[in-house]
Amino acid sequence: MLFEIGAILKLYVEDTTPPKVKLCLIVGSCSDKIAVVYINSEVNPNFLPADLQGLHCPITKKDCDKLSYESYADCSDIFEKDKSELNTLLQKEPGRKLCKLSNDRITMILGVLQRARTIWDYFNKCVNLKIGDQINN
Repeated sequence: MLFEIGAILKLYVEDTTPPKVKLCLIVGSCSDKIAVVYINSEVNPNFLPADLQGLHCPITKKDCDKLSYESYADCSDIFEKDKSELNTLLQKEPGRKLCKLSNDRITMILGVLQRARTIWDYFNKCVNLKIGDQINN
């Protein structure tokens, strides 16, 4: 499945400052959008307050052997990506799909997302976007 929950994609994103290549973890989807969280190489205690630091879930090389280092899924925000654009990109460059996390790891990350006060509005507004509805191996 191309857009399965728990898949990690390597994408160029323009909603960061500055725009850059990021690893993105798929956490939900609907007919025309996917929901992702960004993966960071570290949790910066000088930049983030303690409550946001707690919304970063570790992802190790054991979870995804394509990672160069231990990383963290940033569950403090969710970003929507257009499925048709991503489908075109992944058809041309299938290597951008790096791996799929285990059900245990993605279930843990989805649990943190559901408790994240920073995105409650997103969950309430996003009726059509199913967050973590289908977790497949």
